Amino acid sequence: MKKNKVVVRFKDKTLLKGQISNFSPFYNFFQVELLNGDSAIVNIDKIKAMFFVKKFEGNKEYKYKNMKMNSYGLEIKLLLNLMMVKK
Repeated sequence: MKKNKVVVRFKDKTLLKGQISNFSPFYNFFQVELLNGDSAIVNIDKIKAMFFVKKFEGNKEYKYKNMKMNSYGLEIKLLLNLMMVKK
């Protein structure tokens, strides 16, 4: 199964970087394999945002472009929005 690189931003402003392969917005938690090889369970209620990234190194000089979202990203965004509305 393909692992996706993610950066998770929590409501308390902490960051978590790692890889996931089992994310589903229908569960209240998911498991992240951290960069050091450990794993962590993340509760969806405690996160502010989750970013699917190509690499973990940031680029402070990046200028945001108004990009169109592919159907996979749009699907996740819509499912997360639906979850927020249900609560």
